[in-house]
Amino acid sequence: MRVIAIFVVVLAVTTALENQVPWQDVSTALIPTPYVEFDALINKIELPTLTDCNSYENYEGIVSGWGKSSDTSGVSQYLNYVDVTIRSNSICKSYYKSFTEHHICLPSTDLKNSCKGDSGGPLVLSNGNVQVGIISFGSSAGCLSGAPKGLKYEIECGHIMRVIAIFVVVLAVTTALENQVPWQDVYTGNTGYERIANGYPAVEGQIPYIVGLTVRRPNGNAWCGGSVIGHTWVMTAKHCIDNVQYVTIYYGNIERRVANISHIVSADEIIQHENGDIALIPTPYVEFDALINKIELPTLTDCNSYENYEAIVSGWGKSSDTSGVSQYLYYVDVTIGSNSICKSYYKSFTEHHICLTATDLKNSCKGDSGGPLVLSNGNVQVGIISFGSSAGCLSGAPKGLVRLTSYVHWIKEHTGIFY
Repeated sequence: MRVIAIFVVVLAVTTALENQVPWQDVSTALIPTPYVEFDALINKIELPTLTDCNSYENYEGIVSGWGKSSDTSGVSQYLNYVDVTIRSNSICKSYYKSFTEHHICLPSTDLKNSCKGDSGGPLVLSNGNVQVGIISFGSSAGCLSGAPKGLKYEIECGHIMRVIAIFVVVLAVTTALENQVPWQDVYTGNTGYERIANGYPAVEGQIPYIVGLTVRRPNGNAWCGGSVIGHTWVMTAKHCIDNVQYVTIYYGNIERRVANISHIVSADEIIQHENGDIALIPTPYVEFDALINKIELPTLTDCNSYENYEAIVSGWGKSSDTSGVSQYLYYVDVTIGSNSICKSYYKSFTEHHICLTATDLKNSCKGDSGGPLVLSNGNVQVGIISFGSSAGCLSGAPKGLVRLTSYVHWIKEHTGIFY
């Protein structure tokens, strides 16, 4: 695994200011308005003095706005505020590499902080009518992640305002997948792993081919999905079982970890593809019934791209980036998109992948990795949930899946299963 940072430059409309700065720096915008009379409801806020070089560390402040109360809620209809404490810039520097002395750091104490929709709003000292910061940026992990926020509005000592650069750091953990996607393209599969977003709860026996996997690693457990492809075989994503000690397989369950049958398989028994994000888990013999059954695979000669085909993805993953892994099985109807869409997001996306566009924000999410993509008009699995964008499940970015037509011969070689 490799932890990486992606820097996204957020561009703002610039205004001509004294001591013009280079283009790399993004300006604070000044908006001229008609004259406004001040009264009990409308008034100005004071700014720091020209000679104020205070860091404001440990000062109490107030941030306010109409932004979201969480990553999944809508923008507020009413103005809200929260008391905050300004902290050392060293805290934010550990999150954002380009955090500088021109920024102010607000840690999310008790998860109190600004959120999406609050940008541009003021940070005002609690003990005076002075604005010392402008809400600027935060972590892509979300408002309730505990990550600090970066603010900027500092009157430079001896100058007027200095235009600033805003950088958003997107942190993600990457894993090696087929035709390894470079660090610029972020996989979310192994970060807790790729719940179905905007899906529907499944009923008992509706999706008999899906299994849940508890993956035991030296540093703790993770959750993935998988599929039954034979009486003695389960298939999943390779990144789900990287560096595992053993895997517990749950069959015929709707509620997570509450299974009709469960098996434990040690790591040395699992077969991993050399390059592709696909793995095969041999199991004791499992009888099929109304709750447990296999899913068929594409034929050995199937070369279909499945573009515009209707399909179903299912799993126990998160329903949003800020929720926990689901306790119950969900599914969602999806449409397989053109690979050209995913190629515009992921530079190393190839013909061995399937692209799922997030129509109406319906798609897989963290915790669904390894689960099946099954055609709606037949009992055939054509993909394995593999990776998505670090922007999040509800960002509208497409998901990348393993294309099983590229691996049916490999599956036949190791399991004897083919169609």
